[in-house]
Amino acid sequence: MDVLIMASSKTPRAVARDAYSLALKRREHFNPALFSDPAWNMMLYLFLAGEEGQKVGDVCGASLVPHSTALRCIKALLSTGVFASTNLADGSWPDRVTLTEDARLKLTAILSDAPAGTA
Repeated sequence: MDVLIMASSKTPRAVARDAYSLALKRREHFNPALFSDPAWNMMLYLFLAGEEGQKVGDVCGASLVPHSTALRCIKALLSTGVFASTNLADGSWPDRVTLTEDARLKLTAILSDAPAGTA
């Protein structure tokens, strides 16, 4: 059976907003432990935030997983070049994180190609 997949006419920002809203909505109806995609949730959050860096605590909250899990994920996203950070003056844990330009471009491409009706 051939399936026709139509491209969405929504902007990448609208698709990102819908995708994050869907992640929140499914947690209302199902056990949150069934769905764990912190990297994707944080990437969508930072994409929606725009170019400004966001506080690490806020990004952890957007991950929809425990804080310690989110911090490990942020560390991995920093080390792989998906996130960039602003370090505190003493060089400790980053104060703010943002998507790198490369990650933002890739995410825009993914969200631009999202099939209609998906989030």
